[in-house]
Amino acid sequence: MLEEGNELKEQFKSEYLKFMMNPWHWLIIGALLLCVPPMVIFLNSKPDQLTLHFVLEQLLQSLYLGQAGFISLAVLFIGQEFTGSSLRTSFLTCPNRLKFIICKLAIVLCVEIVLLLAVISVCILFAQGFYNINLLSNIKNVLTILFPACISILTFALLSGIFVFISQSFILILGISLSLLLGLGQMLLQFSSFFRNLPLLASMNCFYTHPLSLYYPVWQGLGIQIVWLLLVFVVATLILRERNVR
Repeated sequence: MLEEGNELKEQFKSEYLKFMMNPWHWLIIGALLLCVPPMVIFLNSKPDQLTLHFVLEQLLQSLYLGQAGFISLAVLFIGQEFTGSSLRTSFLTCPNRLKFIICKLAIVLCVEIVLLLAVISVCILFAQGFYNINLLSNIKNVLTILFPACISILTFALLSGIFVFISQSFILILGISLSLLLGLGQMLLQFSSFFRNLPLLASMNCFYTHPLSLYYPVWQGLGIQIVWLLLVFVVATLILRERNVR
């Protein structure tokens, strides 16, 4: 048991170092911290009558667009295993493929939680400074509204990352995920309401202060997204267990 615990610890350390030593990851992190907070100010013109509702909408819209960075981070981190002989080397050092997947996803999740908290903190400070509205006195209400959006961002980022294990191409998954985020999903929804079951569209109401009837209710949408995550995780695990990298 102790030996297995040490192996798991070493695997986490290995994945952590892989993440930290990739300069593209730091570029994305820097871009998120530099680009998302100003969106809170510049996405829409400041109204004559400023309300808390308007500021929260700005925060949610900024986080929605900021998903592009979180998706890219997860997809690139997992996608680097499919360059050269990286995957073969990883499987030699960690023959247990389920443990390998879980360690990679755990590192992604931990890093993205910390990063998301940092981005939200900076966004709130930007909004409070620019709009001269005391968000900190309403912090409980603010966090209650932002919490479902945070769950959606993390879930969809992990889902995109897991899809890389299935497709074995981070470019393909990155293209599809960002296209859905930046307009393709809305276009598909024009053809049929069935497409609201897609993981990104299912949780769209997480990014509105007042839910739209076009999409699923907040928690129902998150439930659908999490079901997608679990199903894709199982499929990816089965595919990876059968994969021959010799």
